[in-house]
Parts: sequence; structure tokens; C-alpha cells
Amino acid sequence: PDIFVWMNHRYYKKASEIIENEKMKNIIISSPYHSIQLIGPPLKKKYGDNINLIVDYRDSWNMTGIFKKKLYPSQIINEYLEKKALKNMDHFTYALPLTLNKINEKYFDITKKSLLVMNGYDNEINVLDNFNNSNKNDVLTMGYFGNISDGPSSFRNPELFFKALLKFNRKIKICFFGSV
Repeated sequence: PDIFVWMNHRYYKKASEIIENEKMKNIIISSPYHSIQLIGPPLKKKYGDNINLIVDYRDSWNMTGIFKKKLYPSQIINEYLEKKALKNMDHFTYALPLTLNKINEKYFDITKKSLLVMNGYDNEINVLDNFNNSNKNDVLTMGYFGNISDGPSSFRNPELFFKALLKFNRKIKICFFGSV
């Protein structure tokens, strides 16, 4: 796992609190950092079929050189942990077709539980209308686990995200857990 694995106990506790308080059904865990995926199996064990655990890879875990461990024992442990996370998920989303192909070859076939969600923006999809016209009485609850920064050039500056949220005609609750 990466160096952020030491935060997982705190993330698990906070995620459990949010799931219980907000009666959340769909839980999306997105990575990298891939160690965050390790809270999925205990969440699934605790809540079982009461939650849909969605594992999201924006980059592959053990199949990319930048995330692959240099020492063989570390790589074996890392692959075991990834396989455990994938076994406990209900659904899998990924950014590149190659990611799914590599997982299917290395571990087991997860194609039926998978959906390609590429990075980027499509002008032909009217997200605002679809989002604003359905489930008007529901509150969309999002959790952000990690660091944020208000530095104008920081990639962790949430200003653009907040501006985008202003376009939605709906109640949104955001729960932050991490460092500022």
C-alpha cells in the first residue's frame, strides 16, 4: 500500500458514521491513492447488502509502473490487498479499457460488474437537466476524504468544484474529512 494506508482506520470510522447518519446506500471509493480501497472490504463486511460498494479506479493499482512496488514481497502483499478489495465490491468503474483487461487477466473476470467512466467532459450530455429533474426531494450527500488547499495554483483547491455545484438546483451536503 501507499503511505496513506495509515489514515484508513480514521477514514473507515468516518465513512461508517456518514453511512449510518445519512442512510447511504451507494458508496463510491475512488483512487489513487489506492490504499483508500482497503476500507471497502470492512465496510462491506459491516453493512453487507445494505450498501452497494463501488470501486473506482482512475488509474490501475498494481499494473502501472508508478504504483508497482519495487520489492517482490511488497508487490505480493499489494496484489493480495487489491484482489481482496475487488472481491468485496459490488460494482467497478474505471477510466481506461486497458485497466479492466489487466484486472481480468491478472485476477478474475469482473466485466459484468464493470462500467467504463472516462475522464473528461461531453457537451452532448446534459448533466444539469438529468440531475436537477430527478429525485427533487432527496439530498445528494458527498464525502471528501483527503487534503484540500486554498492555494490558487494548488491542484487540491476546491474552488472550481464549488462553483460547479452552484449550477445545481438541488440540496447538496458535503462532508469533509482530512486536512486543510
